[in-house]
Amino acid sequence: MKKAAVLISALLAGALLAYTAAGPFITLYQIRAALEARDAGKLAQYVDFPVLRENLKAQINALILGELPAGVADNPFGVFGLALAGTLVDSLVEGYVTPGGLSTLLAGRLPQQQQAPENETEAPAAPGAKPQFTYDSTSQFTMRLNISTERSIRLVLTRTGLTWQLTNIILPFTP
Repeated sequence: MKKAAVLISALLAGALLAYTAAGPFITLYQIRAALEARDAGKLAQYVDFPVLRENLKAQINALILGELPAGVADNPFGVFGLALAGTLVDSLVEGYVTPGGLSTLLAGRLPQQQQAPENETEAPAAPGAKPQFTYDSTSQFTMRLNISTERSIRLVLTRTGLTWQLTNIILPFTP
C-alpha cells in the first residue's frame, strides 16, 4: 500500500514538473492560436496587457532619450518636446498593444509598415529560421524571433503559479 502511494505521488510530481516545463510552449501556442483567430478574449488570458504596455513604453522612451542631442534638457522647447514625445509614446502604445497590434509586432513589422525600404542593407533572416527558447529562471522564459541576420524580437513570458503570460516584447532597437 505504501509503495502505491509513493508511486502515485512520484507520478503526480513528475506530471506537475512536466506541465510546468511545457507551460511556456503551451502558452506560446495558445497566443499564436488566439492571434490567428483574432480572439481578443482568449489572447487576454495569455498576455498581461498592462505590464506589457508599461514595458514597451519604457523601451520606447529610453530609445527617444538615447537619441537626443546634448543640451536638449536645458532648452525649454526641448523639455516641452520631451513631454510631448512621452505623451505620444503613451498614446501609441495604448493604441497598438491590442490583439491586432500585437499580431503585427510579432510578425516582425511595425504598425502601418507594409514592406522594408528598398535601401535596407540588413540581410533578412534565413527562411525557416527557428526561434530560440531559453529559460531565464524558474519563472521567466524567453523566445527569440530572428527577423533579420542582425535583429531579433524577444518575447518574455513570466510564470505566476502554474500559468505563464506574455509580459514583455523586447524590440529590435533595444540593446
